[in-house]
Amino acid sequence: PPPCKEITVLLQEREALVHELAGVKQRQAELQSRNVELGQAYAALCENIQRLSERHEALRDLHSRLDAAEAARAAADTRVAELEKQLEDYAFQARAAREIRVKLEARLKLAEEQQLLHRRR
Repeated sequence: PPPCKEITVLLQEREALVHELAGVKQRQAELQSRNVELGQAYAALCENIQRLSERHEALRDLHSRLDAAEAARAAADTRVAELEKQLEDYAFQARAAREIRVKLEARLKLAEEQQLLHRRR
């Protein structure tokens, strides 16, 4: 083939390669931009995971404190029941003591009256 024709073919191939290279560079720029976006999204995701982890830890701590509070309330309920039983026992003993006192006072009064009658005789 004549040299002019060969040069024309080479120039056309060069032009096609330059065009292809421009397309590759544009795609590279698009991919780099997308890579930056993905990096930012990944960083945001990491932050969200960290916050969720902290919240999860706080929630577990709260749950532990709630369990402890429930255990303390159950213990307090038990103690209240014990104290109420003691109070009932004390009330029963107080009533019995009052009855005994009333009987003793009545006996004492009767004995005093008998002693007065005995003295008068």
